[in-house]
Amino acid sequence: MTWAEGKRKKPVGRDRATGPASGTIRLATYDNRPELPEVAQVVEQQLEKAGFRVELTVREYSRLESDALDGEFDAFVLARNTLVDTGDPVAVLASDYTCDGGYNIAQLCDENVDRAVAAAERTADDEKRQDAALAAEARILGTDAVVPSSTSGSSPVSPTPCRACSSTRTSAPSSARERGADPCGGRSAPSCGGSCWRPGWCAGSGCCPGSPAPTPR
Repeated sequence: MTWAEGKRKKPVGRDRATGPASGTIRLATYDNRPELPEVAQVVEQQLEKAGFRVELTVREYSRLESDALDGEFDAFVLARNTLVDTGDPVAVLASDYTCDGGYNIAQLCDENVDRAVAAAERTADDEKRQDAALAAEARILGTDAVVPSSTSGSSPVSPTPCRACSSTRTSAPSSARERGADPCGGRSAPSCGGSCWRPGWCAGSGCCPGSPAPTPR
């Protein structure tokens, strides 16, 4: 949102980070957006490097949404196209991050957030409403219930250099059929980290040998 440039506030009330506790982080995403499983794999690797145990679930969105809304996962990687028709984010803040929100995948319920969002909803003046929305956003980000990622094109993260192919790739094949039953062509591919989709496709840690990398999107 162009009107928010230079006006964003720092997150309010953020707790100090702590070390890993016992148990496993249940991380989930869906493969309707082909870049999201790759993003989730990167998040999984980062969490494991920090000492956490991670259980990653990837399904089609229609088979995942009800579990996500019921709080079956500790973290969820998703894409939200929220401001296609309007520059007013207040309705999205209310639906996604309040106690009674209808799309509260974050499972956030914080009275300070609810008050800040309600204040924005009551504000009619455009400029004051924008300020109130940014104040509510700061409250939400302060809970660390959501970690936003800016987008460029179709990918919510920067493209990963393909070590073996000297190219870049910002998304992955969207289905098991496209990936193929034998993604590495029957070959051992250490540069892929064991997670390549097919020869030449970037898989976060490199590219599988066998063919040139696809043209970056």
